[in-house]
Amino acid sequence: MEIFDKTQVKKNWWPFETWPTAIVLFFVVVVGVNILFVWLGRSTWTGVVTEQAYDKGLAFNRILDDQKSQDALGWRVTLSDAGLRVGEAGRLSVAVRDREGNPLSGARIDGELIRPVAQGMDQAFFMSAAEEGGYRAELTVPLPGWWEVRLRIEANGSRYRYVQRIRLSDGLGGGGRVGV
Repeated sequence: MEIFDKTQVKKNWWPFETWPTAIVLFFVVVVGVNILFVWLGRSTWTGVVTEQAYDKGLAFNRILDDQKSQDALGWRVTLSDAGLRVGEAGRLSVAVRDREGNPLSGARIDGELIRPVAQGMDQAFFMSAAEEGGYRAELTVPLPGWWEVRLRIEANGSRYRYVQRIRLSDGLGGGGRVGV
């Protein structure tokens, strides 16, 4: 006579062993989530971080020397985006002053309006002289949000680079600035 009757034992509802199945399912979920993240990352990233990154890295010492020369000039640049409106033609204004605070006339200023978070919306522009030491460009900004203004100023045989981030809302420009 058997003490333990096997017919009385209730079968587990799960057809597999519990612990080995749980371990396998854990790794299946981890791999599945990783595949999802890789797919999301590849489908939303444009792939370009910096154009010609290798060449820019090799020229870094020249960039440092240019920055020292620029700092020695003592020029001050004031950017005004108050005339920019999203979706409409607007005005970007710049005032340039020399070390003594005098307006810098006769400068050649060209620049770029760059959308840091997306490609294909960058705009190149040339600024024309407005008043003494003042320059302006007419631009149409397609979307609200953060934009980066990059200016290249040439005057009296010297070069000056200026970069500033601006935030444009759906209304008027000037929703907040962060100088870079």
